[in-house]
Amino acid sequence: MGRRKVEIKLIENKSSRQDTFSKRRTGLIEKARQLSVLCESSVAVPALENSTTPLPVTNTVYSIVMHFRRIAERLIGVNGDTDQESLA
Repeated sequence: MGRRKVEIKLIENKSSRQDTFSKRRTGLIEKARQLSVLCESSVAVPALENSTTPLPVTNTVYSIVMHFRRIAERLIGVNGDTDQESLA
């Protein structure tokens, strides 16, 4: 017996929306942890909620973000043009 299909739309009730966000974020973080272990890779999941509270940033998350930033800087030229050779 399978699960019922959930319609993907905005949850109008703010309390229900927050509860769903928390539960799904927890599940997403667990999947990211599993992927990290299975593939021996670094995984970061930025999941931001609509609030002004800053999220804690660990050294691991910071290093992953900086790694992707360095890659992006190499791939994008000074004029914003993509370096096609780097993408190949």
